[in-house]
Order: sequence, then structure tokens, then C-alpha cells
Amino acid sequence: MTTRAIGLVGVVLAALALVPARADAHRLDELLQATRVDIRADRIVLEIDVTTGALLAAEILDTIDIDRDGVLNDVERHQYAQQVLSSSLVSVDGRTTMLTLLAHEFPTRDAMAAGTGAIRVRAVAKVTADTGRHQLVVRSAPLHASSVYLVNALLPTDARVQLNAPRRDPAQRQLALEFDVSAEPAALRIAWISIAITLLCLLVTVRYARSHGHLSRTRRALSNA
Repeated sequence: MTTRAIGLVGVVLAALALVPARADAHRLDELLQATRVDIRADRIVLEIDVTTGALLAAEILDTIDIDRDGVLNDVERHQYAQQVLSSSLVSVDGRTTMLTLLAHEFPTRDAMAAGTGAIRVRAVAKVTADTGRHQLVVRSAPLHASSVYLVNALLPTDARVQLNAPRRDPAQRQLALEFDVSAEPAALRIAWISIAITLLCLLVTVRYARSHGHLSRTRRALSNA
């Protein structure tokens, strides 16, 4: 098994080992902030699920429903999605990156009231991760005094990215890991093509030189005969 494959298996096992324990710990009086991180060479994509326990649902719904009309309109949903986004910090190589909201989904009020519906917020942070090793930190701030957390890195969808073992704090508010970025496949192809052309030219030159040298010796031999 390659080093990359071993690393990916380790990431998966670590994620699976942690999820059941935290999911079981989610109680009726907790607000679960679950963050998934998709690491790519040019961006970091976050998916944040906010699930309210049934005993907190009315309070959270009142927080979102600013005009108290019993309906979560587009403006109220967008504002709360931005609030969820502002609770997350992403830094690469020590530099904090700006998160841009991509989309949000809200469950029905009944699903939230039952503690079974999750608010999902999707965001992206544009980065420029050159070839080599980089350090990523993702940290969550509480949306509520009863917040609990989950954070996991997904298997990379970018073939250039290889993850190393993640490190989490005991509360899972923070994920820190190193990841490696390899060269672009196109750049690798160009490099190999350049090497192949160089070797071909060298081979042609050597053969020409040998052939030319042999022809000169033949002509000298005929002249002396």
C-alpha cells in the first residue's frame, strides 16, 4: 500500500472513530455544530450543519425569525447563515482566509422543533496552496451557550492533495492538519514531454556525430588506398 493510501485510510478511520461518540452525546438541550472540510489546492470548502435539540428549538427559531411572524423568510435565513459562517475560522499557513457563503438549506419548522432537522451552510475560502506542505486550521466559535461540536476532513476530491493525520482539541472545536500539494498533472506531463524531447534530441545528435565520424574515416581510408 502506498504512503498516500495509508494516509487516507488513517483519515477515514479517525473520522469514523470520532463520529459515533459525539453523535450519541448530542442531547435535547444541545446545539450541534458539525463541520466537514474539503481541502483542495485552490480552495477550502466548508459544510456546516447546525442541529438544534428539541428543547432549544423554540429559542433558536426565535433568534432566526427576527420579525416574529412565524415564517423564516429569505432575508432571515441568509442572515442566520452568515451568522453560522462568522462562527467559523479558516487559516492556511498562519493566514486567516475569508469565507464566502455559497448556499444554505433550512429544514421545516416542525423538523427543527423535533430536533431532527439540520440547517446546512456551505462556504468556500479561496487559497493558493503552492506545491509542497501546508498547515490548515479550522476553528468553530459557539453559536449558543449549549453548543457542541464535530469536525472532520473529507477525503480529497483534488488528486493533487494528500492529507496527513488530523489533530483535534478534546471538544472538537478545532481541527489542525498538514496537507501536501503535488504538481499539476498538466505541468507534470509538460515536464515529462520536455525531458523526452531533450533526450530524443540528444540521441539524434549522438547518432549523427557517430555517423558523421564514421563517414569521415571511410573517406580518408578511400583517399589513402
